[in-house]
Amino acid sequence: MEKVKKKILVSVDGSDNSKRAILEARRHLQMFDAQISLLTVVNPAFPDYDRFLEENEKEDVRQKKPKDHPALAEALELLGKNAEEIPIFLKIGEPATEILAAAEAGDYDLILMGSRGRGNFSKAFLGSVSNKVLNHANTSVLIVK
Repeated sequence: MEKVKKKILVSVDGSDNSKRAILEARRHLQMFDAQISLLTVVNPAFPDYDRFLEENEKEDVRQKKPKDHPALAEALELLGKNAEEIPIFLKIGEPATEILAAAEAGDYDLILMGSRGRGNFSKAFLGSVSNKVLNHANTSVLIVK
């Protein structure tokens, strides 16, 4: 019987919890020979969204190549992989909605993400993105603290 690789979608945003999720993804790569994909979502509909971006992220995100986004580049570095080895995606929109859509479209077995994102704005909502993903996903979700 052929062993099927587990497909894991890892949502990253550059936060400390996101970095912990990447390290958990690395463990899955080592232990289970999983197939990992990375996703980051930028929400330009949020007023002053660029206030929450690093200075080098403020160019129009629609012009960026996914491997050039700092959160994805850092994730690849932490995984010890390059963009040719792991599918990476940069989406524009509401984060939870985009994560859920990507997970369904890619037929992933697991969504792996941090419990809270970047900045004071995200702390005010106490993990609203991870909470929405957890409650609406059609697949398993692992939230890392």
